[in-house]
Amino acid sequence: MKKTMIRILPLFLLATSLSAYGKDEGDNKSIVREAMKKATSTVTSSVKNTVSGIADGLEEGREEGGSVDNAVIVNDRAGLTANLEVKALSLEERKENADGKKSAYVVTVALKNDLDVPVRLTNLSKRGVVLLIDADGFATNSPGSPDVTVPAKTAIKTTFDFNNVEGRPASIRLHEQNFKLP
Repeated sequence: MKKTMIRILPLFLLATSLSAYGKDEGDNKSIVREAMKKATSTVTSSVKNTVSGIADGLEEGREEGGSVDNAVIVNDRAGLTANLEVKALSLEERKENADGKKSAYVVTVALKNDLDVPVRLTNLSKRGVVLLIDADGFATNSPGSPDVTVPAKTAIKTTFDFNNVEGRPASIRLHEQNFKLP
């Protein structure tokens, strides 16, 4: 970030001095415009890279660091299939929109943990992690769910909501693994 600021400062000074020196000349306007365009582009790119790096670091730290309750953290297909037994139990239609084409659904899923430690499903609010898929293969994202923890040697039921679904749901996808709906 410091290097970026060092690169941007001369461009900014050049742009402001050029604009102060010859305000009415067309060439100076285009030079100033290009200098500011480059400076803005560089700052925007640096900010995006910084935010992306922070998000990646948080995710990596979360995955690698142990949980307070010693839970197994599941954030992908391999972890899901290795640590939990999953079964879609029910599909409930909640409402139909005025146009009669789109509905909201609630899917109840059973999660069974045979391990001696809790298992925590994470990243469920991340786009594409929990999907409702219709018979034609069209997917609807869940608006997001908090992490779900299954205590040791137990099973739980949890629900996922889906809005604006057009087709009749056929399966639910969790961490890239499809489960047929009843």
